[in-house]
Amino acid sequence: MNIHLQIYKELALSMHCQRYKGTILPAKPLMLIGICNAIELGCVGDNRISINEAESQYRILQKKYNVKTPFNLPLYFLASETFYHIKWKNVQVVTNTPSALMLRNNVEYIFLDNLLWDILQDKTMRDYFRKSIEDYYLK
Repeated sequence: MNIHLQIYKELALSMHCQRYKGTILPAKPLMLIGICNAIELGCVGDNRISINEAESQYRILQKKYNVKTPFNLPLYFLASETFYHIKWKNVQVVTNTPSALMLRNNVEYIFLDNLLWDILQDKTMRDYFRKSIEDYYLK
């Protein structure tokens, strides 16, 4: 198995996730799985994930796993992880309450580390990465 894939898997499995009554809220993992799904479907090119695509994939998973957290929260707060980034239109907006409107007005796109992006272009590695996240956070 690719050593870089293992490193990114460990980073994904050690994400700082919100907890409610001792249970991990899987919003960040769902956003990451949604990005994998968008890559799988060919909806993302050049490591530039649109807010609309991220929202669309997240909402599908949100229904499947009955997660109440709105998409704007993991889309914004996932940027606290080292492998996920936001490309701002002008200046970075720092807030504790990122609204969907604020994100639409201020974010150009989201993107991953280039190395992770390259890894996720391979179906076998993408499936392994996605399944690792699912098994850890959603079982």
